[in-house]
Amino acid sequence: NITGVVGQKIDIRDGSAYYIRCNSTNSVELFYNGGSKFSTKDYGATLNGELRLTTGGNGYTFIGDPDTGMHNPSDGNLNFKVNGANRLTINSSGNVSIAKDLDVDGHTNLDNVNIAGVTTSTGNIYADNYFANSGLTLNNNANVSVNLTSTSTSGSSRIFFGDPDSALVGRLTYSHNGDYMQFFTAYGERLRIAGNGKVGIGTDNPGSNQLQVDGNVLINEAK
Repeated sequence: NITGVVGQKIDIRDGSAYYIRCNSTNSVELFYNGGSKFSTKDYGATLNGELRLTTGGNGYTFIGDPDTGMHNPSDGNLNFKVNGANRLTINSSGNVSIAKDLDVDGHTNLDNVNIAGVTTSTGNIYADNYFANSGLTLNNNANVSVNLTSTSTSGSSRIFFGDPDSALVGRLTYSHNGDYMQFFTAYGERLRIAGNGKVGIGTDNPGSNQLQVDGNVLINEAK
């Protein structure tokens, strides 16, 4: 034990630039070259400078929760551990890997994002840079697919086409209650494919006809 007067400095190395000062009953400061580098007060701590930990070590954890914290497993890599398992990793290339779900509340701007596996969204996902060549690209294999799955047999799955004047000037809609597909342009339905494969143009009920067109039809050459 070291005892002394409050406010008095205690040299811990003969002739060195380091010394410790007890400023109050709950405050201790570590000085180097006359400047405070580390201080504790009321069970908190302040660090003025860098905190360097050994690569490959345990990094830092929390009192009472030693299996939660951050560590540097190898040069250029950083792991965040929760409950003894790595939950987030940043590698030397700057890539971020998240082991579990990522919940984002609010707007998030992402640039060059690769998503592997199943991604679930309960809100809106925007991927755009306005009128550039490609806002969203899906590139997986020779049989890449996009699935629009409704949670109700009486609902519908829809794709909207918009512009600065309207977000739904064009639309593709598949109605699950009736199993028919609708094609919209300039806000109106122009073509419908019924569940039995019958096609109606200008009508939403092709009836028993394989193709029914309500309106004039011009055929330049018939074979």
